[in-house]
Amino acid sequence: MDYNHKKEKIESSLFEMRNDQLKNYLYGYFASLIISKKYAPNNPDLEKLMAKFGLEFRPYVYKSRTVLLSRVIRIIEKKEDEDLLLMLDNLFDFIKTFDNEVIEENGNTSSKTKKKKKKNIFDDIFDQLG
Repeated sequence: MDYNHKKEKIESSLFEMRNDQLKNYLYGYFASLIISKKYAPNNPDLEKLMAKFGLEFRPYVYKSRTVLLSRVIRIIEKKEDEDLLLMLDNLFDFIKTFDNEVIEENGNTSSKTKKKKKKNIFDDIFDQLG
């Protein structure tokens, strides 16, 4: 079973879940997305990242990843089924787009020198989950 097949299997099972289960998965995905520096290396990048999901907060919220995460969790908790599915769909679209950009970027970086970045535990978890 290859990576894309696993990802599609996870996606299809998530769209068939009940409201509470879907919320639990979204909590985990957004926690990994926000805490990990893979998708937003600097805190100011979080504002652009959250805008892709239609989430806007005051500037002080973006200064702390944990404060931002608590706000996102609160929003997810209040969402209805349709909104949760839309949020999940946006999340998977973002991940696919990001993965494609990384693949293209890695192909074009042979002449550039890249700074080694530290991996943290959330990067590993998010890679495993998809």
